[in-house]
Amino acid sequence: MLNLEEVLSSKLNRFKYSGGVWASALCPFHKETRPSFGVNMETGFFNCFSCGARGGIKTLLNRLGISENLVNIRTLKVVRKEPVTSVLPEWILEAYKGKLPKKYLNSGFRKDTLLSHEIGFDTYELRIIFPIRDIDNNLVGISGRTIIDQNPRYKFYKFREIKGYKPAPHRYLWGIDKVRACSEANILDLIVVCEGFKAAMWIEQAGYSAVALMGTFISSDQVRLLGYFYKPTYIFLDNDQAGKANEVKVAQQLLGYVPAIYICRYKREVNQPDELTPEEIKWGIDNAITILERRRENEARFIMES
Repeated sequence: MLNLEEVLSSKLNRFKYSGGVWASALCPFHKETRPSFGVNMETGFFNCFSCGARGGIKTLLNRLGISENLVNIRTLKVVRKEPVTSVLPEWILEAYKGKLPKKYLNSGFRKDTLLSHEIGFDTYELRIIFPIRDIDNNLVGISGRTIIDQNPRYKFYKFREIKGYKPAPHRYLWGIDKVRACSEANILDLIVVCEGFKAAMWIEQAGYSAVALMGTFISSDQVRLLGYFYKPTYIFLDNDQAGKANEVKVAQQLLGYVPAIYICRYKREVNQPDELTPEEIKWGIDNAITILERRRENEARFIMES
């Protein structure tokens, strides 16, 4: 009687198992060139992160034309409860690689910028893929931005088939892995804090280290991450009502964690930083103001409008 690894390695193309829980391979149920098919080697549960095929060990063996009598499935675990994990297996990204969004390339993003951040595309969900990594470069989440009129606009993939996985985007700062790399290379002078992925990528492409809150609010975990690097921090939220309402709040929560805090300005009226030119990004950072100066500006605007 064979074990599961022996059977699957003979039936699945590009089968790879290096120990641990998950093995990867090319999906046997649809054509693909990058492995997006995973098998839990402890339970036999399988899932394709591209076409959505999934099921238990008996279903897998049946669909592969393998007799249950050839495999010692009694050794597989019946998992009732798994410990919570925040890390995803790297091979999940294979389903989205090699599909750079033309919309971003046409709007000015360089190919190397998109590749550096592993930007991809989900052809089934019709979403642009943004992998989320922690400070140690672990893959901890995936967000997808729709390219059609559907809700939600941004979706954090839950991966229910990964036992124990709990997405927690607000524990992280998107781009913090790149910030750490700059810090270790002694080229980190300042950090720019944005709301979204596109804004952070655009500012980074303009020559600055940038992170995204993945929202308009900042969590205590995100505050501590910025405090870890202890660099002058520039708040560059969107130029809409929510961004204007929260930029001072975000800045205030960073008091005591970073040596200096500034709020960036918009040279012209656009909705978000990625609509500015690189020269206008530089102007917004060079002409950033303090929390007190922003408060005074807001008070003066309120008096004029009332």
